[in-house]
Amino acid sequence: MKILLTAFKAFGSDDRNSSQEVVLKLDLDIEGVEIIKVFLPTVYDIEVYKELLMEHKPDVMLLCGQSAGRPTVTVEYQGLNLMYAITPDEKGVLKLGEVIIPGGENSLLATIPAIDIVEKINDPCLRLSVSAGGYICNLSLYASLYYAKQLGLDTKIGFVHFPLFYGQRDDFMPNVEITKMIEILRKIVLILAGK
Repeated sequence: MKILLTAFKAFGSDDRNSSQEVVLKLDLDIEGVEIIKVFLPTVYDIEVYKELLMEHKPDVMLLCGQSAGRPTVTVEYQGLNLMYAITPDEKGVLKLGEVIIPGGENSLLATIPAIDIVEKINDPCLRLSVSAGGYICNLSLYASLYYAKQLGLDTKIGFVHFPLFYGQRDDFMPNVEITKMIEILRKIVLILAGK
C-alpha cells in the first residue's frame, strides 16, 4: 500500500506552516505501507496534483494544509470548483470567483471516509468541515479528486486542515499543541491504512 502525504511550505508572513511541521514530524512505520511526503508551494497550479497522481499512483492521497483561525484540526468533506480568496498566492495571483476546472462539477466529495474518521477518533481537537474553502487548499482537494477520476485511479483522496500550533505566532489566534496534531494525523493515517 502507498500513502502520499502532501503539505504546504511556509508562505506569506509565516516562517513556518503548521501542515508542513506536522507532516515532517510524523514518524510512522506501518508494515506493508509506504508513506511518501511531498511539500508544495502555495500557488494556483492544478497540474502539480495531476503529476503527483501520475508519478506515484498512490492508494491514498492525504493533502494537508494550514488554516489560521480554526480552533481544531478539521477533515474536509468536499472540494468546491471555486477559487475565491482575498489573499494572493506566492506569485501574487489573486482569484475572486473563477472556477478551477471549466465545465467541472460544482463540488467533489472527498473519497476518504471523512465523517467516519472524525467519529472513530472522537477527539475534541478534531472536527468535520463541510468545505475546504476557496483558496489553494480547496484547489488541491478539488483538482486531485478531478484528476484521479479522469485518470481512472482508485486513489482515496482527502484533505486535513491544521490550525496554528502553540507558539507559531505572537498573536491571539487559536492554536493547538503540535504534539496533539501529530497524534491526530497518526490516527488518521492508521485508519486509512486499515489498521
